[in-house]
Amino acid sequence: TEILAALLVATALPLAAQDAALRVGDQVEIRLGGVPAEDVSTVSGIYTVDGEGAINLAHIGKVRAAGLTQSQLQSSIEGAYKSQQIYTNPAITVAVPTSARFVDVGGDVRAPQPTA
Repeated sequence: TEILAALLVATALPLAAQDAALRVGDQVEIRLGGVPAEDVSTVSGIYTVDGEGAINLAHIGKVRAAGLTQSQLQSSIEGAYKSQQIYTNPAITVAVPTSARFVDVGGDVRAPQPTA
């Protein structure tokens, strides 16, 4: 049963990571599309959620990230670019690199080790 539980946790982690709320210190990869090619590189990149729970993006400044899921952050960034009339139809993609997040599993463990 230990092995079955470990397999269930391991297979659920990638899916759950997308739904997990972002935390201070998490890294997120943001890609911008639907804008002029010269603007893509000004926003696209890897950002770290700062101690205030925000990321700092070109043209719009700080955007709250901590406590949001990837899809919520994506919507928030798109909305900020639209409402400030920076871009009319931005397409933001937010991803959390799998190596950037560790999950602790409690209980009886035969060989404790970090998992990604």
